[in-house]
Amino acid sequence: MKRISLIIILAAACISLSAQLDPERQWPWYRGYMISGTLDNAGLPEKFDFRTGENIRWKTEIQGLGLSCPVIWGNRIFLTTAVSKADDKGFRPLWANSVILPPQYRKE
Repeated sequence: MKRISLIIILAAACISLSAQLDPERQWPWYRGYMISGTLDNAGLPEKFDFRTGENIRWKTEIQGLGLSCPVIWGNRIFLTTAVSKADDKGFRPLWANSVILPPQYRKE
């Protein structure tokens, strides 16, 4: 009985925590929530200026050969890019994962 009560309490806590991150205010995949390409009622600025920094909170250089559609969840942004070890100039992301390329075979 204690085990079932603990499971119910943990499940309720997880549901409560996940509800705090309103999915309509996140950008979880390509074109955003519901794949609409919009983020309603987010309080985003209508204009910004890179030269003056108007309505820009932060910016960073992203290394690599390509970028994916950003995923925004909470206060974090997730991107994918391809960075070779030769290009590594001290960039230290919060999280990174390496992928080994499969061998390339010539078509004959």
